[in-house]
Amino acid sequence: MCEDKAVREAILNELTAGFTQIAEEQILRLAQAVRAARHILVQGKGRMGLILKAFAAQLAAQGYEARVVGDVTTPPIGKDDLLIVTPTGGDPKSSTRFLQVARENGALVAAFTANRAGPVGSLADLFVEAQARTMALDNTAQSVQPMCSALEQMGLLMFDAVCALLAEPGLSVSEARAMVLRELSRALSAVREEQIEELIGRVDAAPRVFFDAPLRERLLLSCYAMRVHHMGKPVYVAGEVTAPEPARGDALVFSCGNGADETALFCMERARRRGVCVMALTSVPEASAVRERCDAAFYLPGMERGYGSEQQRGLLYGQCLLVALDYAVYKTMRKHGWREEDLSARHTNME
Repeated sequence: MCEDKAVREAILNELTAGFTQIAEEQILRLAQAVRAARHILVQGKGRMGLILKAFAAQLAAQGYEARVVGDVTTPPIGKDDLLIVTPTGGDPKSSTRFLQVARENGALVAAFTANRAGPVGSLADLFVEAQARTMALDNTAQSVQPMCSALEQMGLLMFDAVCALLAEPGLSVSEARAMVLRELSRALSAVREEQIEELIGRVDAAPRVFFDAPLRERLLLSCYAMRVHHMGKPVYVAGEVTAPEPARGDALVFSCGNGADETALFCMERARRRGVCVMALTSVPEASAVRERCDAAFYLPGMERGYGSEQQRGLLYGQCLLVALDYAVYKTMRKHGWREEDLSARHTNME
Protein backbone atom coordinates (compact mmCIF):
# COMPACT_ATOMS: atom_id res chain seq x y z
CA MET A 1 0.00 0.00 0.00
CA CYS A 2 2.91 2.35 0.69
CA GLU A 3 4.21 1.68 -2.81
CA ASP A 4 0.78 2.46 -4.28
CA LYS A 5 0.69 5.77 -2.41
CA ALA A 6 4.17 6.61 -3.68
CA VAL A 7 3.16 5.90 -7.28
CA ARG A 8 0.04 8.04 -6.95
CA GLU A 9 2.14 10.89 -5.60
CA ALA A 10 4.73 10.43 -8.35
CA ILE A 11 2.04 10.64 -11.07
CA LEU A 12 0.46 13.73 -9.53
CA ASN A 13 3.85 15.39 -8.94
CA GLU A 14 4.91 14.71 -12.54
CA LEU A 15 1.63 16.09 -13.84
CA THR A 16 1.84 19.16 -11.59
CA ALA A 17 5.43 19.91 -12.57
CA GLY A 18 4.76 19.52 -16.28
CA PHE A 19 1.58 21.59 -16.26
CA THR A 20 3.25 24.33 -14.20
CA GLN A 21 6.15 24.55 -16.66
CA ILE A 22 3.87 25.40 -19.59
CA ALA A 23 4.35 29.11 -20.25
CA GLU A 24 1.46 31.26 -19.02
CA GLU A 25 1.72 33.48 -22.10
CA GLN A 26 1.22 30.49 -24.39
CA ILE A 27 -1.95 29.39 -22.58
CA LEU A 28 -3.27 32.96 -22.59
CA ARG A 29 -2.60 33.35 -26.32
CA LEU A 30 -4.52 30.15 -27.04
CA ALA A 31 -7.48 31.38 -24.99
CA GLN A 32 -7.42 34.70 -26.83
CA ALA A 33 -7.26 32.96 -30.20
CA VAL A 34 -10.26 30.79 -29.32
CA ARG A 35 -12.23 33.80 -28.13
CA ALA A 36 -11.49 35.71 -31.36
CA ALA A 37 -12.10 32.86 -33.82
CA ARG A 38 -15.13 32.57 -36.06
CA HIS A 39 -14.85 28.76 -36.08
CA ILE A 40 -12.56 26.55 -34.00
CA LEU A 41 -11.59 23.33 -35.76
CA VAL A 42 -9.64 20.61 -33.95
CA GLN A 43 -7.62 17.76 -35.40
CA GLY A 44 -5.65 15.10 -33.60
CA LYS A 45 -4.95 11.37 -33.45
CA GLY A 46 -5.04 8.70 -30.77
CA ARG A 47 -5.54 9.58 -27.11
CA MET A 48 -4.46 13.16 -27.65
CA GLY A 49 -7.06 13.43 -30.37
CA LEU A 50 -9.73 12.18 -27.96
CA ILE A 51 -8.71 14.83 -25.45
CA LEU A 52 -8.82 17.48 -28.16
CA LYS A 53 -12.36 16.35 -29.08
CA ALA A 54 -13.32 16.64 -25.41
CA PHE A 55 -12.04 20.23 -25.54
CA ALA A 56 -14.17 20.90 -28.62
CA ALA A 57 -17.23 19.45 -26.87
CA GLN A 58 -16.70 21.78 -23.90
CA LEU A 59 -16.15 24.79 -26.17
CA ALA A 60 -19.45 24.02 -27.90
CA ALA A 61 -21.16 23.75 -24.52
CA GLN A 62 -19.81 27.22 -23.70
CA GLY A 63 -21.26 28.67 -26.89
CA TYR A 64 -18.29 28.61 -29.25
CA GLU A 65 -18.47 27.40 -32.87
CA ALA A 66 -16.24 24.35 -32.39
CA ARG A 67 -15.99 21.48 -34.89
CA VAL A 68 -13.90 18.33 -35.28
CA VAL A 69 -12.08 17.78 -38.58
CA GLY A 70 -13.69 14.75 -40.20
CA ASP A 71 -17.17 15.23 -38.74
CA VAL A 72 -20.00 15.64 -41.25
CA THR A 73 -20.77 19.17 -39.98
CA THR A 74 -17.22 20.52 -40.33
CA PRO A 75 -17.30 23.78 -42.34
CA PRO A 76 -14.60 24.86 -44.79
CA ILE A 77 -11.77 26.56 -42.96
CA GLY A 78 -10.97 30.15 -43.83
CA LYS A 79 -10.04 33.61 -42.65
CA ASP A 80 -10.68 34.31 -38.94
CA ASP A 81 -10.88 30.57 -38.19
CA LEU A 82 -8.60 28.65 -35.82
CA LEU A 83 -7.23 25.15 -36.31
CA ILE A 84 -5.88 23.43 -33.19
CA VAL A 85 -3.67 20.36 -33.65
CA THR A 86 -1.89 18.07 -31.20
CA PRO A 87 1.26 16.59 -32.79
CA THR A 88 2.66 15.23 -29.53
CA GLY A 89 6.06 14.34 -30.93
CA GLY A 90 6.44 17.19 -33.37
CA ASP A 91 5.73 15.46 -36.69
CA PRO A 92 2.00 15.28 -37.44
CA LYS A 93 2.56 12.95 -40.44
CA SER A 94 -1.00 12.42 -41.75
CA SER A 95 -2.00 15.79 -40.26
CA THR A 96 0.48 17.86 -42.29
CA ARG A 97 -1.99 18.47 -45.09
CA PHE A 98 -4.56 19.87 -42.66
CA LEU A 99 -1.98 22.39 -41.47
CA GLN A 100 -1.20 23.39 -45.04
CA VAL A 101 -4.88 23.79 -45.98
CA ALA A 102 -5.48 25.97 -42.92
CA ARG A 103 -2.54 28.25 -43.76
CA GLU A 104 -3.46 28.42 -47.47
CA ASN A 105 -6.96 29.60 -46.53
CA GLY A 106 -5.86 32.27 -44.07
CA ALA A 107 -6.69 30.46 -40.83
CA LEU A 108 -4.62 30.64 -37.66
CA VAL A 109 -2.95 27.38 -36.56
CA ALA A 110 -2.26 26.52 -32.91
CA ALA A 111 -0.38 23.43 -31.74
CA PHE A 112 -0.10 21.69 -28.39
CA THR A 113 3.12 19.70 -28.54
CA ALA A 114 6.24 18.55 -26.74
CA ASN A 115 8.41 19.08 -29.80
CA ARG A 116 8.33 21.70 -32.58
CA ALA A 117 10.27 19.44 -34.93
CA GLY A 118 8.80 18.49 -38.28
CA PRO A 119 6.25 20.43 -40.35
CA VAL A 120 4.43 21.80 -37.31
CA GLY A 121 7.42 23.99 -36.50
CA SER A 122 7.00 25.99 -39.70
CA LEU A 123 3.23 25.71 -40.21
CA ALA A 124 1.84 26.62 -36.77
CA ASP A 125 1.37 30.24 -35.73
CA LEU A 126 1.28 29.73 -31.99
CA PHE A 127 2.40 26.94 -29.69
CA VAL A 128 1.56 25.58 -26.28
CA GLU A 129 4.62 23.56 -25.37
CA ALA A 130 4.94 20.96 -22.62
CA GLN A 131 8.06 19.26 -21.35
CA ALA A 132 7.02 15.63 -21.34
CA ARG A 133 7.75 12.19 -22.69
CA THR A 134 6.59 11.33 -26.21
CA MET A 135 6.98 8.25 -28.40
CA ALA A 136 9.47 10.03 -30.65
CA LEU A 137 12.75 8.15 -30.84
CA ASP A 138 14.80 11.24 -29.98
CA ASN A 139 12.71 12.11 -26.90
CA THR A 140 14.64 11.34 -23.71
CA ALA A 141 12.21 12.71 -21.12
CA GLN A 142 11.43 10.28 -18.31
CA SER A 143 8.01 9.37 -16.94
CA VAL A 144 6.62 7.00 -14.34
CA GLN A 145 3.77 6.30 -16.79
CA PRO A 146 3.93 4.50 -20.15
CA MET A 147 4.03 6.11 -23.56
CA CYS A 148 2.55 9.66 -23.74
CA SER A 149 0.21 9.38 -20.74
CA ALA A 150 1.68 12.30 -18.78
CA LEU A 151 1.63 14.58 -21.83
CA GLU A 152 -1.97 13.66 -22.58
CA GLN A 153 -2.99 14.40 -19.00
CA MET A 154 -1.23 17.77 -19.20
CA GLY A 155 -3.13 18.47 -22.40
CA LEU A 156 -6.49 17.83 -20.74
CA LEU A 157 -5.63 20.09 -17.79
CA MET A 158 -4.33 22.81 -20.10
CA PHE A 159 -7.43 22.78 -22.31
CA ASP A 160 -9.68 22.76 -19.23
CA ALA A 161 -7.77 25.77 -17.87
CA VAL A 162 -8.43 27.54 -21.19
CA CYS A 163 -12.14 26.79 -20.70
CA ALA A 164 -11.94 28.43 -17.27
CA LEU A 165 -10.27 31.51 -18.77
CA LEU A 166 -12.99 31.75 -21.42
CA ALA A 167 -15.76 31.42 -18.83
CA GLU A 168 -14.23 34.01 -16.48
CA PRO A 169 -12.38 36.74 -18.40
CA GLY A 170 -11.02 38.25 -15.17
CA LEU A 171 -9.30 35.00 -14.19
CA SER A 172 -5.52 34.85 -14.61
CA VAL A 173 -3.68 31.85 -16.05
CA SER A 174 -1.95 31.23 -12.71
CA GLU A 175 -5.31 31.28 -10.90
CA ALA A 176 -6.89 28.91 -13.43
CA ARG A 177 -3.95 26.53 -13.28
CA ALA A 178 -3.85 26.55 -9.47
CA MET A 179 -7.59 25.86 -9.32
CA VAL A 180 -7.36 22.89 -11.69
CA LEU A 181 -4.41 21.33 -9.86
CA ARG A 182 -5.91 21.92 -6.42
CA GLU A 183 -9.22 20.35 -7.33
CA LEU A 184 -7.66 17.38 -9.11
CA SER A 185 -5.37 16.62 -6.15
CA ARG A 186 -8.35 16.67 -3.80
CA ALA A 187 -10.45 14.47 -6.09
CA LEU A 188 -7.75 11.85 -6.66
CA SER A 189 -7.16 11.51 -2.92
CA ALA A 190 -10.77 10.32 -2.58
CA VAL A 191 -10.37 7.47 -5.10
CA ARG A 192 -10.02 4.31 -3.05
CA GLU A 193 -7.21 1.86 -3.79
CA GLU A 194 -9.40 -1.21 -3.31
CA GLN A 195 -11.82 0.03 -5.94
CA ILE A 196 -9.02 0.47 -8.47
CA GLU A 197 -7.88 -3.09 -7.73
CA GLU A 198 -11.42 -4.45 -8.10
CA LEU A 199 -11.80 -2.70 -11.45
CA ILE A 200 -8.49 -4.18 -12.65
CA GLY A 201 -9.51 -7.66 -11.49
CA ARG A 202 -12.88 -7.57 -13.24
CA VAL A 203 -11.39 -6.22 -16.47
CA ASP A 204 -8.68 -8.88 -16.34
CA ALA A 205 -11.25 -11.64 -15.84
CA ALA A 206 -13.42 -10.70 -18.82
CA PRO A 207 -12.75 -12.20 -22.26
CA ARG A 208 -13.89 -8.93 -23.87
CA VAL A 209 -14.43 -5.43 -22.47
CA PHE A 210 -17.01 -2.90 -23.69
CA PHE A 211 -17.05 0.81 -22.86
CA ASP A 212 -19.88 3.33 -22.93
CA ALA A 213 -20.61 6.82 -21.56
CA PRO A 214 -22.18 10.16 -22.49
CA LEU A 215 -20.23 12.03 -25.16
CA ARG A 216 -17.43 13.91 -23.34
CA GLU A 217 -17.04 11.16 -20.76
CA ARG A 218 -16.93 8.57 -23.57
CA LEU A 219 -14.03 10.39 -25.17
CA LEU A 220 -12.01 10.33 -21.94
CA LEU A 221 -13.10 6.78 -21.06
CA SER A 222 -11.91 5.76 -24.54
CA CYS A 223 -8.39 6.77 -23.49
CA TYR A 224 -8.53 3.91 -20.97
CA ALA A 225 -10.15 1.61 -23.54
CA MET A 226 -7.19 2.26 -25.84
CA ARG A 227 -4.70 1.29 -23.15
CA VAL A 228 -6.69 -1.87 -22.32
CA HIS A 229 -6.44 -2.72 -26.01
CA HIS A 230 -2.70 -2.04 -25.89
CA MET A 231 -2.52 -4.56 -23.02
CA GLY A 232 -3.92 -7.26 -25.29
CA LYS A 233 -7.61 -7.37 -24.37
CA PRO A 234 -10.35 -7.37 -27.06
CA VAL A 235 -12.01 -3.97 -26.59
CA TYR A 236 -15.06 -2.25 -28.08
CA VAL A 237 -16.37 1.28 -27.56
CA ALA A 238 -20.03 2.20 -28.00
CA GLY A 239 -20.65 3.79 -31.37
CA GLU A 240 -18.01 1.80 -33.26
CA VAL A 241 -19.61 0.28 -36.34
CA THR A 242 -17.84 -3.07 -35.85
CA ALA A 243 -18.72 -3.50 -32.16
CA PRO A 244 -20.58 -6.79 -31.50
CA GLU A 245 -23.19 -7.41 -28.82
CA PRO A 246 -21.67 -8.15 -25.40
CA ALA A 247 -22.22 -11.74 -24.23
CA ARG A 248 -22.13 -13.72 -20.98
CA GLY A 249 -18.82 -13.27 -19.21
CA ASP A 250 -17.92 -10.02 -20.97
CA ALA A 251 -17.50 -6.76 -19.03
CA LEU A 252 -19.19 -3.41 -19.65
CA VAL A 253 -17.53 -0.34 -18.15
CA PHE A 254 -19.94 2.58 -18.05
CA SER A 255 -19.04 6.11 -16.97
CA CYS A 256 -22.03 8.10 -15.77
CA GLY A 257 -20.68 10.80 -13.51
CA ASN A 258 -23.99 12.54 -12.98
CA GLY A 259 -26.20 9.45 -13.26
CA ALA A 260 -27.68 7.87 -16.37
CA ASP A 261 -30.71 8.55 -18.53
CA GLU A 262 -33.42 5.98 -19.26
CA THR A 263 -31.69 4.68 -22.40
CA ALA A 264 -28.39 4.10 -20.57
CA LEU A 265 -30.14 2.43 -17.64
CA PHE A 266 -31.97 0.14 -20.05
CA CYS A 267 -28.71 -0.83 -21.77
CA MET A 268 -27.03 -1.57 -18.45
CA GLU A 269 -29.99 -3.63 -17.28
CA ARG A 270 -30.17 -5.58 -20.55
CA ALA A 271 -26.43 -6.31 -20.45
CA ARG A 272 -26.66 -7.58 -16.90
CA ARG A 273 -29.57 -9.89 -17.81
CA ARG A 274 -27.31 -11.37 -20.49
CA GLY A 275 -24.67 -12.24 -17.92
CA VAL A 276 -22.39 -9.30 -18.66
CA CYS A 277 -20.45 -7.87 -15.72
CA VAL A 278 -21.61 -4.25 -15.54
CA MET A 279 -19.33 -1.72 -13.86
CA ALA A 280 -20.13 1.96 -13.35
CA LEU A 281 -17.77 4.86 -12.75
CA THR A 282 -19.87 7.57 -11.14
CA SER A 283 -20.25 10.36 -8.59
CA VAL A 284 -23.85 9.48 -7.72
CA PRO A 285 -24.68 8.36 -4.15
CA GLU A 286 -24.98 4.73 -3.01
CA ALA A 287 -28.78 4.61 -3.37
CA SER A 288 -29.27 5.34 -7.07
CA ALA A 289 -30.70 3.77 -10.21
CA VAL A 290 -27.17 3.44 -11.62
CA ARG A 291 -25.79 1.48 -8.70
CA GLU A 292 -28.85 -0.78 -8.56
CA ARG A 293 -28.10 -1.97 -12.11
CA CYS A 294 -24.39 -2.69 -11.63
CA ASP A 295 -22.31 -5.57 -10.42
CA ALA A 296 -19.80 -3.02 -9.16
CA ALA A 297 -19.77 0.77 -8.87
CA PHE A 298 -16.65 2.87 -8.39
CA TYR A 299 -16.72 6.37 -6.96
CA LEU A 300 -14.98 9.21 -8.75
CA PRO A 301 -15.53 12.72 -7.33
CA GLY A 302 -16.53 15.86 -9.13
CA MET A 303 -20.11 15.58 -10.31
CA GLU A 304 -22.15 15.08 -7.15
CA ARG A 305 -24.31 17.91 -5.88
CA GLY A 306 -22.54 20.07 -3.33
CA TYR A 307 -19.01 18.86 -4.16
CA GLY A 308 -17.87 22.43 -4.64
CA SER A 309 -15.83 22.45 -7.86
CA GLU A 310 -15.22 25.94 -9.28
CA GLN A 311 -14.76 24.57 -12.80
CA GLN A 312 -17.48 24.13 -15.39
CA ARG A 313 -19.68 21.16 -14.62
CA GLY A 314 -18.10 17.83 -15.49
CA LEU A 315 -14.53 19.03 -16.08
CA LEU A 316 -13.15 17.87 -12.73
CA TYR A 317 -14.86 14.50 -13.07
CA GLY A 318 -13.27 14.07 -16.51
CA GLN A 319 -9.82 14.94 -15.19
CA CYS A 320 -10.21 12.45 -12.36
CA LEU A 321 -11.52 9.82 -14.78
CA LEU A 322 -8.47 10.10 -17.05
CA VAL A 323 -5.78 10.18 -14.36
CA ALA A 324 -7.34 7.52 -12.09
CA LEU A 325 -7.73 5.09 -15.00
CA ASP A 326 -4.18 5.79 -16.18
CA TYR A 327 -3.10 4.84 -12.67
CA ALA A 328 -5.10 1.62 -13.13
CA VAL A 329 -3.10 1.00 -16.31
CA TYR A 330 0.15 1.38 -14.38
CA LYS A 331 -1.05 -1.07 -11.71
CA THR A 332 -2.18 -3.58 -14.33
CA MET A 333 1.21 -3.45 -16.03
CA ARG A 334 2.96 -3.98 -12.71
CA LYS A 335 0.61 -6.84 -11.80
CA HIS A 336 1.45 -8.75 -15.00
CA GLY A 337 5.06 -7.67 -15.33
CA TRP A 338 4.44 -5.97 -18.65
CA ARG A 339 6.87 -3.42 -20.06
CA GLU A 340 6.08 -0.37 -22.15
CA GLU A 341 7.39 -2.21 -25.20
CA ASP A 342 4.63 -4.80 -24.77
CA LEU A 343 1.99 -2.07 -25.05
CA SER A 344 3.75 -0.13 -27.81
CA ALA A 345 3.77 -3.23 -30.01
CA ARG A 346 -0.04 -3.03 -30.17
CA HIS A 347 -0.18 0.73 -30.81
CA THR A 348 -1.60 1.58 -34.23
CA ASN A 349 0.82 2.58 -36.99
CA MET A 350 -1.96 4.22 -39.03
CA GLU A 351 -1.36 7.75 -37.74
